[in-house]
Amino acid sequence: MKTMELKMLLYILLCGWSQIITGCSRDDSPVPEEEEAYIFLSIKASSGSINEDAGGEDRITEVRMIAFDPDGNSVYNDILDFPHGFGSRSHGIKFKPGTYDFYFFANESAYVGFHDMLTSVTNVSQFQSDSRFNGLLYNPGFKPDTSTNAGRMLMSAVYKAIRVLQGGTEASPEPLVLPTPKVELVRSLARVEIVFYKKNPGSILPAADIVSSVQLQNVAASYSVPPSNSYYSGQAVSSLFGDLAGLDYTRDSIGSVGPFYIPESLNKSGNSSFTGLHINNRVFPILTDKAKTGLTAQRRTISSLSDSCIIRNYHYRINAYISPDGSITLKTCVEPWKKDDYVYIFQDGQSLAIPPVIPTDSSVIVPTSCGKIEIHSTNEQFQQGLMGAFGDQVNWWDPNVQGPNIIKGQPPYYCEKKYGPGWRLINSCEMMSFLALFDQTYKIWQSNTWLGINSGIPFYSKTLRQQAQDLLGRLTGMDMSKYLLSDMQGGDSFGSEKLGIIDAFFTPGDIVVTRKQFPGGWPYPAPPFQGIEDWYPMEVVHQVKEYWYSGYLDYADPANYDKVLYQRFERYSFSSTVSRCVRNVE
Repeated sequence: MKTMELKMLLYILLCGWSQIITGCSRDDSPVPEEEEAYIFLSIKASSGSINEDAGGEDRITEVRMIAFDPDGNSVYNDILDFPHGFGSRSHGIKFKPGTYDFYFFANESAYVGFHDMLTSVTNVSQFQSDSRFNGLLYNPGFKPDTSTNAGRMLMSAVYKAIRVLQGGTEASPEPLVLPTPKVELVRSLARVEIVFYKKNPGSILPAADIVSSVQLQNVAASYSVPPSNSYYSGQAVSSLFGDLAGLDYTRDSIGSVGPFYIPESLNKSGNSSFTGLHINNRVFPILTDKAKTGLTAQRRTISSLSDSCIIRNYHYRINAYISPDGSITLKTCVEPWKKDDYVYIFQDGQSLAIPPVIPTDSSVIVPTSCGKIEIHSTNEQFQQGLMGAFGDQVNWWDPNVQGPNIIKGQPPYYCEKKYGPGWRLINSCEMMSFLALFDQTYKIWQSNTWLGINSGIPFYSKTLRQQAQDLLGRLTGMDMSKYLLSDMQGGDSFGSEKLGIIDAFFTPGDIVVTRKQFPGGWPYPAPPFQGIEDWYPMEVVHQVKEYWYSGYLDYADPANYDKVLYQRFERYSFSSTVSRCVRNVE
């Protein structure tokens, strides 16, 4: 009996030992897996677009992401997959939850050797220790385009201390939460463009005053990607000479030179060095904005910068005004390089985008229902309507037609003579859209005048009224700074202001049909004037109606086009004298 007990005890001990070593029974409970996260990215250029710019300035063909852990070690380094294009989100990426620094690079294959530099990165310190990242050679002849390999610009973005949280699956990843809605890729270069004007409109510049050369000098010979926050201490070079072929001295707006694309050059405050604009061998310093707002948007902090810095991803637009005595005055507009859109919000939440492209000091680009146009902000006055605009003559008795006949003038016509090739009188469709824009904007501006309040116009905020006032200044060419907006109800005291447009009769540059051309009957809601239009075609005339006028028809509604064109109060003879010059733009 004792022997049996001993054997049983020995068996239990041996089995227990074997369980410790190999396990005598199988445990089917799951082993906890390591926490994981799946993330995706969305990208854009800092201009707000990707592959939309006609000149290729936002062109992107590849994006790499490198992620570093808190010790600076690389935990991810690869090209991101955007299966549905860069306008959509990336494919999901598997990550271990934690805090990381994320570096993004676009168009790495555009610069020879940059791909190998990036793939060799194993620690974030290499961006400082490897001099190649701070010594990329500047190509003075670089121009972005939409097709060639070399026509792409290097871009980058840096986001530090970003948390990746557990969650998501490969099929349904979670967005990487960043300080910006999307990864905003920053261009590695700055854009400089020079636009020449006559300082005295209508003046004739002596031959000695014409522009013979435009060049940028003391340009940084190298640049860094990702951006370095150190002052530039490298070599300097010159840009290529600008192309002057587009300058036309018969116009007040002579033309533009550039753009030039140049590297960033950061100078310490007190440093006398600057990148210079050379016009006819005269030197003008290129200055940046004092607030350096673009650096904040790039999440960079650099202390004690001078006002003569060139900052990447900035747009330097320099207006150069030439006086008859040959002197040149510069007016520089500097702002972060962004997509050219101003958005004005109108009633019912509808918005209208007005690109702030001002090719001259007196014109603006506006979208219309029949294409985008550049329109001069000042009215053109014609003493004989279209006769004066086109140089037409009227033969009051033509025996061939047994009545009056128009003898058409020969081109170039008024607008082309005044502003150059491509300029023409606005047509009816464009004028409808322009006047609709003006009327919408004018209503907002007038909404806190007692005249507007008594006419039932909804009240708009002071911020929106200020936007409307700024836009009216662009549309009319008037200085609107004298109009001060009030917070008090009815406190805006300019209810009777017409701004040179309201109650004026505008002539578009087209001739309408006559009643004789409709033998089956007049097709429009309102009858034409009786009389002279039975003899020969006449121009259409639009009149902007004050918003309290009971017969007003909404220009913004295309269904009203024919009604507006042919109502009695819109039909006038050659006594109509007001129009605008426009040209088509892309």
